[in-house]
Amino acid sequence: HEEHGGANGRKRAVGGPNAGSKHALGMRSGPTGPKPRGKNAAGQGGDKANISGMVEQSAVISSNAPLDDYKGNIFQLSQEQNGCRYLQQKVDRDGPSAVELILNEVRSRLTTLMMDPFGNYLFQKLLEHATPDQRQVMLDETKSSLIQAALNLHGTRSVQKFIEVCGGDAPTLSQIDIVINQLAPHVTKMSMDTNGNHVVQRCLQYVPRDRVGFVYHTVVRDVLVITRHRHGCCVFQRCIDAADDEQRNALIDKVVEHAIDLMQDPFGNYVVQYVLEHSQKQEAHRIICQLPGRLTELSMQKFSSNVVEKCLQHAKNREIEPLIEELCHSETMRRFLNDQYANYVVQRALQVADDKQGLRLVQAIRPHMSSLASSNASCARRVSSRVVRRFPSLMSDKLFSSYFGQKDKSFYYFLRRDGAQREGPGGPAGAPAGAGAAGAGAAAHHHNGPGAGPPSDGHR
Repeated sequence: HEEHGGANGRKRAVGGPNAGSKHALGMRSGPTGPKPRGKNAAGQGGDKANISGMVEQSAVISSNAPLDDYKGNIFQLSQEQNGCRYLQQKVDRDGPSAVELILNEVRSRLTTLMMDPFGNYLFQKLLEHATPDQRQVMLDETKSSLIQAALNLHGTRSVQKFIEVCGGDAPTLSQIDIVINQLAPHVTKMSMDTNGNHVVQRCLQYVPRDRVGFVYHTVVRDVLVITRHRHGCCVFQRCIDAADDEQRNALIDKVVEHAIDLMQDPFGNYVVQYVLEHSQKQEAHRIICQLPGRLTELSMQKFSSNVVEKCLQHAKNREIEPLIEELCHSETMRRFLNDQYANYVVQRALQVADDKQGLRLVQAIRPHMSSLASSNASCARRVSSRVVRRFPSLMSDKLFSSYFGQKDKSFYYFLRRDGAQREGPGGPAGAPAGAGAAGAGAAAHHHNGPGAGPPSDGHR
């Protein structure tokens, strides 16, 4: 899932699904993927007959065999697993001289080679060992097909290798400019493609900073298209990671501008969560301050409820207060407790609120526990468990203690541990939990929320 980037549509993730991989798709050193194709599949007609003996022997080619012995059949060898491996070994051993001999035969077929299941590995190896002039030859022959290759399962590796060898720490600017000119008009399309999105991420890694602006310009322009896509939302996050201050501010400004819409999107919500998780306090504040007045609407939706919880986790006390005030209204609390998504917002609020705010929440919850237990017993147990874990002194409160499972040994284990931490030496006996209420004890048994790692359906 992380290799291909993109959210998988399940409920929980920080920064989306996968968010996290910065590496290109399948950059392997040799052809070990697909099974070998039929021995005579490389050619057609007369070519097939002429090379049949050569291909049949490809499985036993010695790495010491002279490359000259296979002149006239190198392209066919490149499309067979063992033949391709032999050619790579020769390039590794002989360097530019082997590159020159191979290019002389396959030059007119380089576009086919770069998208072949086996040939793409030889193509990458040629780029690694080619001189700048040889690399220019390869680029001239394939530049018109770079976007086609970038969207191809095998060709994407070849294009990524072009970006890597032409860019990097010692870029060949004339060559990287050719690659950029071919790819720049298609950044949005590549960002939303299973294979192409890895090419965009490769550009962020290897294209010189003074030339990578074409990616940021497109992503900022098409923010609502890219961030709402399975792969595009991951590309957007990688852009934030790689951006300089000016580029980063432009990206975050767009997220803030469209935050409410993105929160409610299956993939855009991951982008908002990522900004909250990795932004500075003032940037997070610009998103959090949009919640008051919209708390009910956003908390009762599957995707935006995740973002509301993330906002509560990262909000300062003064930012939480208006949300707690809105949540403590009797009718609002009733609706939240009975909603399949919003009830987790209540639980998160209990976890992150200070003592005074937490007790206000408990008082707002009390009148609705009986009806909640009648309509959704499991939810009543979860809420009661959260209340008692947050305020262990309420363990003796019959209203809450009557709803969670009396035989739940794990609950009592965490409760005793939390009580020891919160009401141990130096703590006021029987008093509500102190300032550490949202700490390790409170998190020990929480549901699989946005901060819990890889995407999973979790509780929802």
